[in-house]
Amino acid sequence: SSVGRTDEAVAQLRRILTVDSSPGVQASVHLNLGTILANAERQEEAIIQLRRSLELQPGLIAARARLANLLAELGRYPDAAAEFGELVRLQPDNPEARFGEAVSLLLAEQYPQALSSLEAATQAFPTQSGFHNALARLLATCPDEDIRDGERALEIATELAQTGQSLEVYETLAMALAEVGRFEEAAELQDRLVQEAANTGQTELADTFRSRLETYRQSQPCRAPWLPTN
Repeated sequence: SSVGRTDEAVAQLRRILTVDSSPGVQASVHLNLGTILANAERQEEAIIQLRRSLELQPGLIAARARLANLLAELGRYPDAAAEFGELVRLQPDNPEARFGEAVSLLLAEQYPQALSSLEAATQAFPTQSGFHNALARLLATCPDEDIRDGERALEIATELAQTGQSLEVYETLAMALAEVGRFEEAAELQDRLVQEAANTGQTELADTFRSRLETYRQSQPCRAPWLPTN
């Protein structure tokens, strides 16, 4: 069984820990243990092993990335943001690490830090539209009014919509239109998104779009743009 194979692999790796005490080997073994345990849905045990790996070798990118993603999957967003942040420090040119940090900060409701993270990411990766889209969405919808800037969000989203026609970008544009009080235009655009998602068989997405459409029809802006990933 898969459980038996996991236990056997774990036992073999633990034996290596008893015979080779060099930090590099030990760190690698703990990383492998963490990976096997995570794949077996034994997340808490996996986290312990990954942290041990990083205690021995703080710059081990694979362990740091695995730990950050695992924490995010478990909904432990502040911890995930801290690990992604360390990954960004180690690999400033890693877009996945940057995006992981920003999203984790957003879902942790650490909005000023999320803004700083996205501003830095758009500077580091000026041609990657995902960062600009996330920044526009934060500026349009953030529950923290000190962060919101509807006019800037609309400027960014409009530019994105002119260069890349994706549902996500148009969804952000509708959010920005609503934030600046252009609810009729936001609702019209959102209605088109509902139809597009429904026509392409994306039922859950269509339902999400529909709920936001009702919000705009009631002349209310969007304040819940991101859904938890767990």
